[in-house]
Amino acid sequence: MIEIAYFIPPFSDAYNADYNNNIVTLTSNFFSACTDGIITLKLHFQSGEVLQYNITKSGTTVKSN
Repeated sequence: MIEIAYFIPPFSDAYNADYNNNIVTLTSNFFSACTDGIITLKLHFQSGEVLQYNITKSGTTVKSN
């Protein structure tokens, strides 16, 4: 499981946060560091909300579950 605290300044090698549009973008560097299979993201927002989301990586393909 990978946890990203949304209110921390973005770790630009792995993800970018667009606070104005409520978008978190995972970079190719992030996926290069992940093995194939299910990746569980757990996003912590400043509001206290926690969003858990699963994606699957297979080679260079990533799909939402």
